Amino acid sequence: MHHALLIDEILREIFEDCEKAWKDPALDQLWRVLPSISPVLALLPQLKYEGKQYTLTQHPNSTDFARLTAYAHRVRRISIYSSPVLPPALHAVFDSLFPGISGLRLTGGAGDVDLTRFAGRTLRTLELDTSRSPALHGALARLPTLCPALAALRVRGPVSEESDTSLRLQSDLRALSLKLGASLRPAAVTALVRLPAWKRSSCMRSA
Repeated sequence: MHHALLIDEILREIFEDCEKAWKDPALDQLWRVLPSISPVLALLPQLKYEGKQYTLTQHPNSTDFARLTAYAHRVRRISIYSSPVLPPALHAVFDSLFPGISGLRLTGGAGDVDLTRFAGRTLRTLELDTSRSPALHGALARLPTLCPALAALRVRGPVSEESDTSLRLQSDLRALSLKLGASLRPAAVTALVRLPAWKRSSCMRSA
């Protein structure tokens, strides 16, 4: 070991430089995939969960929002199991908080607002479970506009008739799994076979 490493001041500077160099890559990795939105909501200490909805004890300041944005922008994949009821003051913030999402899973009590909030032009993989969320039954009809670069789609549960022909507009779709139950209609199958980039598929009537 070099003698310089025996000097506390030098060793401390080395550690500080290493911390600065590793901090961002480490945070990117930690926040890349989230099992729920809870870690993001926890970034605002003023946000409290009461009576099945979130309330603000006081309005966050610019420093709070800067921290929230810095961490949320690291998220690439996220699963949403229930749609959080946020205070109106935070709606605009959260609607544009996740610009880099490439993978999204909506299930359980997730709603249409979550699709709008998380789906975007960077989304490549989407998994929808509409069996317990009627609000998502018409989600497929909106996908060509919300996420035109979608490459992989998995849907379990019923979908609306408006969704049948919208799939043919997903020109980049390469992997598809549909378990639609009785809502798997001939129009949907016809649209599927016309997909230009269709590589892998699975269609089932049983949900």
